[in-house]
Amino acid sequence: MKKLEGTVKVAKHENADLKNEAAFLTFKKWEKNGKCRIYINDYKGRTIGYIDHNNNDEAVINDRQGNYQAEIDFAIEAFKRNYEI
Repeated sequence: MKKLEGTVKVAKHENADLKNEAAFLTFKKWEKNGKCRIYINDYKGRTIGYIDHNNNDEAVINDRQGNYQAEIDFAIEAFKRNYEI
């Protein structure tokens, strides 16, 4: 597993077009006042939700911004498999 440093891009599906920014979500770590979250953004930088490290790494999706739930779930699972929080 890789340590999360900065922002990482994760594909929303297995056969993502590497040239298509919309085929990825970005994950960025945020820590403050004892809280730790990984914010999830779409290709335009809009926050669609977060992973709450203080609550068993539960994913909280606020707005899908036109993304399919299955694509979000795929990216979250791929992120969790490849990066340690």
